[in-house]
Amino acid sequence: MTIRKILDSKKPSDIFDPLNWKTQFQSWVKHVHPDKNPDHLAKEAFEVLMRYKEILEKGHEFSDEFCPKILFKDKILTFYGPMDKLKLSHDNFLKIKDTVDPNETPFRRYLPEKMELEADCLKVYLQHDPYLIQGLTLEEKHGRWFLNRLIEFSTLLNEKGGFTHCGLNPNSVFICPEEHGIQVVSFYHLVPKNAPMKSAIGVHPYKSWYPTEIFATKISVPEIDLLMSKHLATYTLGDNTGFVNTIRGKVSVELLDFLLSYDSSLLEGYFTYQKILDRSPRVYHKLTI
Repeated sequence: MTIRKILDSKKPSDIFDPLNWKTQFQSWVKHVHPDKNPDHLAKEAFEVLMRYKEILEKGHEFSDEFCPKILFKDKILTFYGPMDKLKLSHDNFLKIKDTVDPNETPFRRYLPEKMELEADCLKVYLQHDPYLIQGLTLEEKHGRWFLNRLIEFSTLLNEKGGFTHCGLNPNSVFICPEEHGIQVVSFYHLVPKNAPMKSAIGVHPYKSWYPTEIFATKISVPEIDLLMSKHLATYTLGDNTGFVNTIRGKVSVELLDFLLSYDSSLLEGYFTYQKILDRSPRVYHKLTI
């Protein structure tokens, strides 16, 4: 069974928890090392494990709208890209920290612990054990609280900080299962709410998630963050387009209606969603990835 599971895997995450992979690796090796296991497939399984070990030691690599390379390892993200964009994200992060009251714990928990701008990269240090949203699919019970965190972050950012993020997508948000929380990791598009947008959303890979009127007005209305939160939640529920086409019939009608609804303001969307959550028991659903 052990050897078959390894050989059937396509990537490290199929058999490893990225946060506990070293312990798991040692356990796997004890079972499949060719010197200890006479199975003729043990050598092949062992080679797969060694290849995965090399990948995990290097860290997970992905990209976003500006950086062709982002390395994620040990709760640290290293962004490699245009220095003007890295500096913009760094400076916008500092603006938020300088504006928001340090005692606003519910909001602070959604921000990185710190960012450090270096000569050729931007290092982002995360507070919690995070997982990349890309390629992740959640059950509705987890998707509900994930959406709640996104909307809460957006509302606090707008109401307490006076900013609109304008760029929530699978590359800018990590999920933190143990805290039932999220970490927002990049701030390229951040601007004061209801202010002119300066970033190049026209080349954004998730351009279709933006309200169409934004391309005409170029004003950062808070509803951008609500709509992007809905698209991002839809993405994690199994529709990689961020729209609801493939999840109809797979999630409750109540949640589906909310994802499709038009809200005249971010606050209206926040209160509407809280009412939806209040109609079902607030139960802690442990998320295992």
